Amino acid sequence: MINIALHIEYLLTRHDCVILPGWGAFLSQHSKAFSFEDTCQFKKPGKFYVFNSAVNHNDGLLVNSIVRREGLSYEMAVREVEVFVASLNKQIEYDDVVSIGRIGCFRKQFGNLVFEPYHVANSCDDNFGLVDLSIKTIQQL
Repeated sequence: MINIALHIEYLLTRHDCVILPGWGAFLSQHSKAFSFEDTCQFKKPGKFYVFNSAVNHNDGLLVNSIVRREGLSYEMAVREVEVFVASLNKQIEYDDVVSIGRIGCFRKQFGNLVFEPYHVANSCDDNFGLVDLSIKTIQQL
């Protein structure tokens, strides 16, 4: 069984949009570093994920990743994605919640899908090693 969530996670480290055909698009939103002058705190830059169910066509990015990594034909990779999306639909109908790897989970609320990103996905490889800072002013020292 192919772990399609791993493909999506990998692609999100390199692309700002990864479409899961038939389900929707995961979008990376970047936040800049900023500071709170009154508390002398500095927040590192970051990345978080949002979801758009309206963008659900096959742009080929995910399928071609599966073709390259798994050695499948394009048609077989498309079929694997279709089976994965069908299993997501069944699980959301049965449990009202479905998780996709370390990206986040979907909850069914009032007939709509609500995406909740996981905190572990709130990272940015370009800023690896940076941390939030809290410093003291000269007056505080």
